[in-house]
Amino acid sequence: MNPGESIQDAINASCPRDTIYVHAGTYDENVDVDKQITLIGDGADVLTVRGVDVGDHVFEVTADYVDISGFTVTGATGYGEAGIYLYNADHCNISDNTVSKNYWYGIHLSSSSNNTLTSNTVSNNDYGIGMYSSSNIVYHNTLITNTNYNAYDTGTNQWDSRSVGNYYSDYTGTDSNRDGIGDVQYDIPGSTSIDRYPLTGIRGFPLK
Repeated sequence: MNPGESIQDAINASCPRDTIYVHAGTYDENVDVDKQITLIGDGADVLTVRGVDVGDHVFEVTADYVDISGFTVTGATGYGEAGIYLYNADHCNISDNTVSKNYWYGIHLSSSSNNTLTSNTVSNNDYGIGMYSSSNIVYHNTLITNTNYNAYDTGTNQWDSRSVGNYYSDYTGTDSNRDGIGDVQYDIPGSTSIDRYPLTGIRGFPLK
């Protein structure tokens, strides 16, 4: 699909397990994903979805097995809204997106488990990635200058892949052997979750 067409209309017309390819451009809309679907964008550097309803999330996912990749997501300016929001959604993959300049959350998961968030850049939101009553795996994301917290977790989420974690702009630990992984863990605010392998970006990993 191309600019001028509606991502929401394409989802509404699709069947479960369909794949929708979204080409470069700017799409001004809020998107509700209520069925198993794969959304693949041309890339976050050339494709933007910008919310137009300030009282709504830009992407709201309420179905299992949804994949979203290759988008810049912005414009959720209402209180409590998110760039990408998952509610009661399991086994989803959110990857290779840039999520920025949303008033409250960049990416927000609530009562959602067994999802994977990887290789997303989340910046300049109030909260970067927020997890509530959820259990997911989060790694190789870049979390930069989010106003309140880069990451926040009240659930039982895993913030690394058991070998690499995420990059946090407020990480203050050292990297004595300069392998790109911090010497001390990063404590995730909200509960007891930790990132055991926070990335320092020394070797351009994960920062580009």
